[in-house]
Amino acid sequence: ALMDDRAAARKAATAAEKMAGSLADPVLKIEVLAGIGGLFGDKQDGIGDPKKAQELLAAAEELAGGDAVTDRFRAQALAAVAMGYANADLADRAEAVVGRLEGLIETLDQRPKVEALAAAANVRAKRGEGEKSAALLESAATTARAIEGSANRAYALLAVGNAMKSAGDKEAAAAIAAEAEQAATKIGDPEQQKDAIQQARTLQTTLKTMP
Repeated sequence: ALMDDRAAARKAATAAEKMAGSLADPVLKIEVLAGIGGLFGDKQDGIGDPKKAQELLAAAEELAGGDAVTDRFRAQALAAVAMGYANADLADRAEAVVGRLEGLIETLDQRPKVEALAAAANVRAKRGEGEKSAALLESAATTARAIEGSANRAYALLAVGNAMKSAGDKEAAAAIAAEAEQAATKIGDPEQQKDAIQQARTLQTTLKTMP
């Protein structure tokens, strides 16, 4: 049955790779390639083809460092690549890319800075580096709380809450999700307010059902 599952996963991943080639948005393209790369490399729950994983992730990494990605989104792109390498068990490459990501953090505006800190924390947690992950998340939460605009503060807090959930810290994530909802209620734009509140409540619901 496992062989069948892997064959099906390979077929789906190959189709997704073809689809990625037609994407105009470079960051989305990187996220798709890195996601598929992680799936190809994952020996336990994925396809277990490290050569193909390396090929896809190297392509994603090259794109992430290139001119097609603006500085505003470079951290997001690098985060996707680092997570792909971590999922594919390519530890050295994950470390190199997360190092580049962490090097960018101080140059960013507040919201992308929070998103980058949360993403770096996710990769550190995936690699079993709990203390490093917790320190990055603490820094992300502090930065998020200091953001002036309600919308940017709410979305930044959501990024931190989701990263805390991924790291398995349910209590901290629930507290941050409540803060995000509070910030979301102060957003002036009705559509954006509705979206942010919805995301905060979804996170709170997910946390309640977590083991």
